[in-house]
Order: sequence, then structure tokens, then C-alpha cells
Amino acid sequence: MTILDIVDSPKTMLSPEDISDILGSDPATIRLMVQQDAEALAPLGPVRLGNRVKFPKQRFIVWYFGRGLGG
Repeated sequence: MTILDIVDSPKTMLSPEDISDILGSDPATIRLMVQQDAEALAPLGPVRLGNRVKFPKQRFIVWYFGRGLGG
């Protein structure tokens, strides 16, 4: 997914697969980072639901354009 795909998506929560291309990382690596060091991705607001990891769409967009890769 591109950032424009994410902005246009009806989803409110994003999966590691949704954001992996933008972050330039494998989805499994993103999940592992959240499990081992949630502080590393704290600006993205990861939410752990058992073994699943999700990211709030709006927070990801704000991070991308404000402090992330788009700003």
C-alpha cells in the first residue's frame, strides 16, 4: 500500500502488511519489533491484540506527514 492508498482506505486500523512497504520492512519484522520493543514504534501507536498487531490509521497518517517520511 502507498500512503495515498492508506489515506483513501476505509479501514480505521492498519496491519503490518498495510504499512510494510511504506516503512521498507517485512510485516513479520514489524510484528517482532512491537513484541520485543514496543517503544521503538510507539509514535505509530501499535495495539497488540493477542498475537495480532494493529496501528491506528489516523495516527499513522499524522506520523507520516508530520514527523515521518512525508514531512
